[in-house]
Amino acid sequence: VTSNFSYSCHKYYPPNAPGGWRYTDPTGGGPLLDVGIYLAFGIREILGERIAQVLPLNKNTFSPPGSQIADSTASCFITDKGTPGTFVTSFAHDAQYVNFYGTKGNLTVKDLFYQTPGAILECNSEEGGQYILNTKDDAGLAHYDNYRREFEHFSQCLLNKTQHSPSEDECLTDALLLDALKQNASTLAVPTPADFLK
Repeated sequence: VTSNFSYSCHKYYPPNAPGGWRYTDPTGGGPLLDVGIYLAFGIREILGERIAQVLPLNKNTFSPPGSQIADSTASCFITDKGTPGTFVTSFAHDAQYVNFYGTKGNLTVKDLFYQTPGAILECNSEEGGQYILNTKDDAGLAHYDNYRREFEHFSQCLLNKTQHSPSEDECLTDALLLDALKQNASTLAVPTPADFLK
């Protein structure tokens, strides 16, 4: 897996402007918590695997004056089932893609994670077949309020006493991964929710 969710945050949320907490809040700021959560969630959901080991590096690459947080994180990882990958998130450039390489081809999803609907999906098989689905320019694709749908789902689960998705353990799994990625370290084991709660 190779993944990157980055955007030029300095253009939209400089440190002394509304939204500037992304650069100045040591607890809630930085690209990991702003956009890295989408990679953590997406990789876990699509693979059905937990990232178990990381080799993170946090660095300032293009931080504006007043920034107090590393603006880029790059990490290699291995899941609990042995899948290797890379995880990059940054405020210094624009890139949104996740590549999955398999034994019979690869799947790429790009230009995703926007507030507006649409993305590009490319599927390439080792036999030479290629399929591309581009919904970015589909005028018939209605805009949706994704946050409203999240609240509706959670509310329905509370009312019906059913399990919400992601579950508590899945949310904690993602949070523990982001905490591990915040560190500059040699290979680091990411605790499981069960280990964390002991």
